[in-house]
Amino acid sequence: MRPDTILRRLVLVLLITTPFILFHKLWAHIFPKPVDLVLLQNIRDAEPPCRRCTAPPLQFENLNKVEEQVVNITEKHQEHQFKIDPVPDDRERPEQKATTNNTANSDVIDLKCIFDMLTKPWKRNETTFRHFRETLDALTNTREMIVLTKNNCKLNEEMEYSVQSNIKYPVTEEIYDALPKTSPFARKSYGVCSIIGGSGIINNSGCGEQIDKSDFVIRCNMPPLELHAKDAGRKTDVTTANNVAVLGGRYSGLARKYDQQRLLSDVQQYSGYLWVPIFSVKSGTMYTLRAYRAMKREPSEQIKMIFAHPKHQIDVQAFWEKVGIQSRATTGAHMVASAISLCEEVHLYGFWPFDHVPDGRNIDFHYYDDRKIDTWAHDLSKEFLTLAKLHEQGVIRMHVQKCTS
Repeated sequence: MRPDTILRRLVLVLLITTPFILFHKLWAHIFPKPVDLVLLQNIRDAEPPCRRCTAPPLQFENLNKVEEQVVNITEKHQEHQFKIDPVPDDRERPEQKATTNNTANSDVIDLKCIFDMLTKPWKRNETTFRHFRETLDALTNTREMIVLTKNNCKLNEEMEYSVQSNIKYPVTEEIYDALPKTSPFARKSYGVCSIIGGSGIINNSGCGEQIDKSDFVIRCNMPPLELHAKDAGRKTDVTTANNVAVLGGRYSGLARKYDQQRLLSDVQQYSGYLWVPIFSVKSGTMYTLRAYRAMKREPSEQIKMIFAHPKHQIDVQAFWEKVGIQSRATTGAHMVASAISLCEEVHLYGFWPFDHVPDGRNIDFHYYDDRKIDTWAHDLSKEFLTLAKLHEQGVIRMHVQKCTS
C-alpha cells in the first residue's frame, strides 16, 4: 500500500474517532460516574490485623517549649503570632492509646503479630489496588490538585485553611506569581514509588540502595540525606516541609537571616520539589512565604518550592476518614494517598510509630534526630493500623525489617 494512501486513511480514522472521544470526555465531565465507596467501607469495617493484645505506648512530648521559642522570635510581629490549635495541658489532653480501627471496642494491636505480618512475603492485589485508586482519584483528583497552580486558583481568591477551617487568606499577587501554570504531576505516572517516613525503624536497615532504585521517592519533613544514605538512600523527587514543625520550629520561624541561610544550605541536598502546605494554619503562611522569598533570592535549578492546595489536603483528609482515620492525617498519610494516585506500586519505609520492636530494640521517633513530637493532633496507632490493612490487602507495601541485596 502506498504511503500517501496509508496517511489518508489515518487522517480519515482521526476525523471519525476524535469527535466521539471528545464527546465521551464531555459526557464524563457533565455526568461523572458515581463514586463507589463500598471498598473504603469494607476496609474501614474489616477486622484490623492482630487485634487482641496490648500495644506499646506511643512517644509523647509537650511542644509548649517549641511554641514559646517561635513566639519569642516572632513576637515583634504581633500580627503573625505563632497560634495554632492550642496544645492542651495534661488534664485536657485526650488519652492516647494504640486502639484498633474498630472504634466500637477497646481492642488493641499485638505488636509481635503485626510485625510478623508485615515481614511475611507480600503479594500485590491488582484488582483491589485499581479499585482503591479509582475511588481515591474520584474523591481527590491528586494529579491536578496536589499542587496549587494558576489553573486551580484565582488571584485574590480567598483560600480556606485546611486545619484552621474558620480562617481564610487571599491568594496574593506574590503567591499567585509563585505558582506554576499547571501541576507538574498532571500527566505523570510512575512505576515503583517509595515514601520515606521518619521512624527510627529505618536505622541499620540497609535499605538505602533499594530505595534509590525506586522510580520516584518522597521524603517527609526534610531529613538529612548523607548521614543516613546507607539506610534511607539519597534520591529525592518530592520533599515535604511542615510549615509549623519544620519551618517554624527547626528553622525558628525564619525571622532571622541566619535561619534563612540554614534553610538554603539544607535544601541544596534535595532535588525535584519542596512541597509546603502554605494554607494549613495562618502562622504557617508567614513561615512559608519567608522560605519562598529566601529561595527566590538564591534560586536553584535543582530544587523548586511548590505549595500544597488546601482543598486537596481537605479532600485527602475526608478520604482517610471514610477509610477509618478520624483524627487529622499526618503528612505521611497524605503522601501515601497521593502516591497511590501517581504510582503503580507504593512502598513505605520508616512508618512505625512505636518506641520498640518485638525483639526489644528501642526505636527513636525520628531516625535523624532525637527530638520527640507531640502527637495529640494525630492518632498514630489507628493511622498505622489502617496502613497495615492496606499492606495486608495488597494495596501498599510496608517495610519494617532489614533489606536484602
